[in-house]
Amino acid sequence: MDSSLQALSDATLFAGLPDVDRDAMLAVAAVRSHDPGQMLFAQGDAADTFYLVSDGSVKLVQATPDGREMIGCPSGRTRGS
Repeated sequence: MDSSLQALSDATLFAGLPDVDRDAMLAVAAVRSHDPGQMLFAQGDAADTFYLVSDGSVKLVQATPDGREMIGCPSGRTRGS
């Protein structure tokens, strides 16, 4: 199985999808690599992208009235922007 399809298969959100549906998602998906520290999106940006972390992790930072709260996102987990 292709590594991108395997990442979708391993994600809890997509685990029950038939292969044909995962293949349809991959047909419109883009695989991207990012450098450490690179910002993918900022708080308040339009929610028009879906991210699946297939390798590594991302650090999500949410601004709060009393400071900043850091939330991790390990590989295989999903987040939208």
